[in-house]
Amino acid sequence: MNRRHRVLLLTVGFPPDNCVEARRPAAWAKYLPMFGWDPIVVACNPGEPSAMTPEEVRLSTGGLKTVTRIEVPARRSLPAFVTRACVLWELSLLPGAVTRRLASRALRAALAVGEGVDVVLGTYPGAWPLLVAKSLAAKWGCPWVADFRDLPHQLTGMPRFMRKGAVWRVLHLVRDAAHVIADSEGKAAMLRNSRHLVSVIPSGFDPDTIVTARTEIDRGVFRLVYTGTITGGQNVKPVMEAIDSLVKSGQIPADKIEIVFHGTNPSIFAGTSYVKRPTLGAKLSLTEVLQRQRTATALVLLVVPGAAGVFPGKLYEYLAAGRPILSFPADPDGVDRVLTATGAGLSCDNREQLQRIILRWYREWEQDGDIAFAPNAAEINRYNRKDQVQQLAKILDKVVNAQKP
Repeated sequence: MNRRHRVLLLTVGFPPDNCVEARRPAAWAKYLPMFGWDPIVVACNPGEPSAMTPEEVRLSTGGLKTVTRIEVPARRSLPAFVTRACVLWELSLLPGAVTRRLASRALRAALAVGEGVDVVLGTYPGAWPLLVAKSLAAKWGCPWVADFRDLPHQLTGMPRFMRKGAVWRVLHLVRDAAHVIADSEGKAAMLRNSRHLVSVIPSGFDPDTIVTARTEIDRGVFRLVYTGTITGGQNVKPVMEAIDSLVKSGQIPADKIEIVFHGTNPSIFAGTSYVKRPTLGAKLSLTEVLQRQRTATALVLLVVPGAAGVFPGKLYEYLAAGRPILSFPADPDGVDRVLTATGAGLSCDNREQLQRIILRWYREWEQDGDIAFAPNAAEINRYNRKDQVQQLAKILDKVVNAQKP
């Protein structure tokens, strides 16, 4: 009988971090044991008090016990322009100072718990997982795999030349990886070269959270819901202006429509004067986030324009929620294709399109009590993380077998 393999998973985010970035490594750690792999995790400590309950952590990770946490070294208090320059330096000329200190701490933690590891898997974003995976593979004589949920090209706050330099530096880091994984074909195309294979495993949802029965929505208010933060490049202003225009024109009564943001920084709306101001909800626990998504009339998705292959992690949570998705702006080669294939929603490219779709959906809801849409369950199930982890296990098996004489 073949012995079970062990994989060391290095990741920045991991439950009880209640963020989209932690979902992918959590699901991998949760489901890998079903396919012959026992995971050991080294992750950063959460940067703020967790909103996840112990039961939510257990649900997300399968109750995994082999998790070691490292402290993120504090930055010195420096002027804002110096701090920004340091961040840009780190991203484009890795490893920077914080990366080195994090990598050193993570390396010590990994050496303490990683005896007998067959494969090391480092997941990006975060440079230190790649640096440590590379170092451990050389020390232990085992293969390592690099996984990319993000790439620096999508950081819209950086000059273009620095983003290109950051991507080049990442490519340099993974040149000796046994295998590379990306969460989209767009990222995979940027990572492919003659040195290694690149597989695509998209982000997804945990099947334990998928809607299996019709969920009651509020019949009194047409409620658009957005969950999570709004980052650089995401623009909510046209969505708010579309709602504002519909209310001002009398096409939708002000007391019949609401847009709610959960976990969004209030500063995003500072100085605005919309007739129908947004409702700002507190950051929610995982259970509460999923419940709010399922009971929304419709869900709002904000896409980062101009970043090839970037799929917001919440897209997949939204797919599992079973509610129609309103995406802005249009992303013909990315998000739009997923929405079309799954039948899960529509995308818009300007305020006028937003107005037309919101008004149409409102009238359907007003007349029938809900929005008419027919999601394709089989297509949505392609993003079931349990099945995706089986694909990951096959990759790990392959790189281990390639090491055998």
